[in-house]
Amino acid sequence: MPRSKTPRALGAILGGESGSLARLHRRSEALLSLDRRLRDLLPHPLSEHCRVANVRGGLLVVHVDSAAWATQLRFLASQLAPALLERDDARLQVKVQPPAAPPTVPRRGPPRLPPSAATDLERTAERFRDDPLGHTLRRLARRGR
Repeated sequence: MPRSKTPRALGAILGGESGSLARLHRRSEALLSLDRRLRDLLPHPLSEHCRVANVRGGLLVVHVDSAAWATQLRFLASQLAPALLERDDARLQVKVQPPAAPPTVPRRGPPRLPPSAATDLERTAERFRDDPLGHTLRRLARRGR
């Protein structure tokens, strides 16, 4: 449906049974109902990994967590789609949609040392040439290079 460039009254969008929001609500309720029916028809472990994504005509689109679950669902596809959509020509399309991964925090290397601080550490390390403290100060000074 193409979008109109003319503004519409809020009542036209929200109100009544013909409003855009009402149509969207009916569509979401229909998909939720299909999803519940799908989960009721599937065996237990498989039902937890499948969810109805969309219906277009006689095509039922189902998302699964992994390729392994997709394979199991495809074995049942010829019986499921006609039963769920109540159409003999219904088809089932299975798409793998892994769960979203949590955002990763980029790893940072060791903090950089300002060059002037590195120079000061090297001068101090010269006083402790053969001492473990001198070795540690020189190693720390390398972070500024």
